[in-house]
Amino acid sequence: MVETITNKNCKFAVRCCWCSYPSERGNTYYSVVTDSHGALHSLDFLCASCAREHINGIPDRAGKSPYQSLDPRKELRLLQARKNRDRARRHQAVTHLLFWLVIAFACVAVAAFIVCASYTITKIVLG
Repeated sequence: MVETITNKNCKFAVRCCWCSYPSERGNTYYSVVTDSHGALHSLDFLCASCAREHINGIPDRAGKSPYQSLDPRKELRLLQARKNRDRARRHQAVTHLLFWLVIAFACVAVAAFIVCASYTITKIVLG
């Protein structure tokens, strides 16, 4: 298998297959893995940071704690993405809670209406 990493004629923006960071236009690299006959085995898109680490053979977190990276900007992007996911989960939980509170309030209102209507009809019929 032969791997080629290049950004030649790659003028569109995609998400990196390693860190899921959306790359800028013209700053996208792709990794093409072919066999000895030239048949395509895989095609991966990479951001500049991941491409540099992959080309140099440097693992993403070589000899460092899991909270550090060779590229601090990449670590900041991952942290920001994690914060955005947490914020979206909280927003979704609040939305679900409000939805079910509105449903519960509607059920109580319907039950109160039925009780009042039946009381009123009973008063009119009996009296």
